Amino acid sequence: MYLDDEIALLEPVFEAAGDTFHLVGHSFGGAIALKAALQNPRRLNSLIVYEPVLFSVLAGHNPGHPALREIMAVRDDTIQLASLGDLEAAAARFADYWLGRGAWAAMPEARRSALANAMRMVKAEWHAAFHEPAGLAAFASIDVPTLFLTGSRSPAAAKEVAKLLCGVLPRVRVCELEGLGHMGPVTHPENVNDVIAAFLQEVQDCLVACSTGAGTSRPCNVPLQ
Repeated sequence: MYLDDEIALLEPVFEAAGDTFHLVGHSFGGAIALKAALQNPRRLNSLIVYEPVLFSVLAGHNPGHPALREIMAVRDDTIQLASLGDLEAAAARFADYWLGRGAWAAMPEARRSALANAMRMVKAEWHAAFHEPAGLAAFASIDVPTLFLTGSRSPAAAKEVAKLLCGVLPRVRVCELEGLGHMGPVTHPENVNDVIAAFLQEVQDCLVACSTGAGTSRPCNVPLQ
């Protein structure tokens, strides 16, 4: 599976959204959002991502990086455990990496069951995250207001991918949320949503101002800071 396969499934949603829309994604969804933005830059009013797991850019830029070796170990372990049919063990390895040691043990049973079931797709999703054909430089063409969110407590692999992408996205505002990890949108949705809502309001205000300015069509230049 590749990110393009996921985007193809979302095409009816994009069509229903209208001529232009805002695009928001987290983790694997953030990687999908980045690739979708790459394909539809003129349709986007803004792009918001929280730590997209586009590990292909880290692998292409620095294949020997310790953070890459770390996430590859998580990938290999979860794939092996899932292939052996031990979905709970795969989910435990996954949860304890992304949420912190002991996260699986503390997780409610219903959430454990849902995460374990999601491990059926873990091999395909890892493949998409590690084998995206678009290189790092390609994302420099996403010329739309972009909010890139990270957590101060996130794993190294997520942070390294963030550094690389933020170095090429042309209109990016970077916001690190103190005390949050990679799963910040799940563990602290109110914190994350407040930042997103404020950014969307800025973009919307800019779009309104541009649409009424001398009848011209101008890009929405939301300040980066």
